[in-house]
Amino acid sequence: MRIPISATGLLRNNKTRGFTLIELLVVILILGLFSSLLAVRIEDVVTGGDLRLASRIVIAQIQKLRGMAGLTHKVQVLGVQVGKGKLYPVQLEQEKYFAFEENIKEKDRASAAVNLPDGVVFKDVVIVSKQKVQDGEARIKFYPNGCVDRAMIHIENQHDKVYTLEILPLTGQVIIHDGYIEHEMEK
Repeated sequence: MRIPISATGLLRNNKTRGFTLIELLVVILILGLFSSLLAVRIEDVVTGGDLRLASRIVIAQIQKLRGMAGLTHKVQVLGVQVGKGKLYPVQLEQEKYFAFEENIKEKDRASAAVNLPDGVVFKDVVIVSKQKVQDGEARIKFYPNGCVDRAMIHIENQHDKVYTLEILPLTGQVIIHDGYIEHEMEK
């Protein structure tokens, strides 16, 4: 029986099975990349701080009320509970469209309330033409001509990560900023 010898002078064993070091490194690298991408996504969901989902919920409510204002030819108002994770449409009496906020009467808001994901709250709301609301209720108006009160909504999760949702007044478009964007009040 003849024993096969390699070019290096070592015995050649054709029955050796296994993986090469390069194959193992490639598999470990792929698993590491996959697990790191998965861990980032799971962290937001598990810790109760999914700011992306909260942003989508707020934007959906903004688009809904802006559309309703155009459809019904009536001013629509979005109520935001600052310090909590709740927003809702506020129904106004028709003759009170342009009244001061203290004089606006609402019918029932609890039935249409929408909650943000657990662990996400409204930090504050800046309505540029009015004031910065840091506690209580802020109200953003949507007008029949398609305009919106210019506002900056700050949402925060349990890890103090903040997104700023900026509502542009003429288009109603919402721009999402990663971090807290301060806006100086117009005087």
